[in-house]
Amino acid sequence: MSAAAPTPGADDANPAAGIDPQTGHQTSPGAPPAAAPDAGSCGPVEVVRLGVDDVAVFRALRLAAMTRSPDAFNSTYGEELAKPDAWYAERLAEDGVFAAGGRTQPQGMVGVRRYPTAKARHKAWLYGLFVAPEARGRGVGQALVQAALSHAAGEVDVELVLLTVVTGNAPAIALYERMGFEAYGVEPRAMKTPDGTYYDDLLMARPVP
Repeated sequence: MSAAAPTPGADDANPAAGIDPQTGHQTSPGAPPAAAPDAGSCGPVEVVRLGVDDVAVFRALRLAAMTRSPDAFNSTYGEELAKPDAWYAERLAEDGVFAAGGRTQPQGMVGVRRYPTAKARHKAWLYGLFVAPEARGRGVGQALVQAALSHAAGEVDVELVLLTVVTGNAPAIALYERMGFEAYGVEPRAMKTPDGTYYDDLLMARPVP
């Protein structure tokens, strides 16, 4: 899938809302989570690695991403909904999958996967970055990307992290550039939506930290 992130723009009117881990829908607003600073602050953003027992959380985040930022991902809501729990469990077992905001009201996710073949095991793939609209502008995306990079750096002999992002997603591209990624090419017509709209993908890479 494309690693494109939704536009991390201005905060939503409900900055305390999260994602229900059972439905993938936005929860009711409450007290703001302690670890969700404004983008200009230096406070921490809570990021946890999801495990095989977190299938419901992972599925909910994926469904939320397909609902709220459908043009940023190659997959669709229907495709994600049809995937069995075993698919999600396999990804959680094999990849580094991280959630921001904790497990009860997660507000974002990212995954990183090492290439499995012998000649490509020096590379890892960052994918599925999503930040819920109400959590944007607070450093959540940066914290998630940093967690993915740190995970990749912990893998033996991984030298390079790759990703793709929709060329029109300027805020996401700016985030990746701040995190050290550089563009090295464009894949034309990388994605085609049901209404016939094409999207190009920008190909980006950076060395492991």
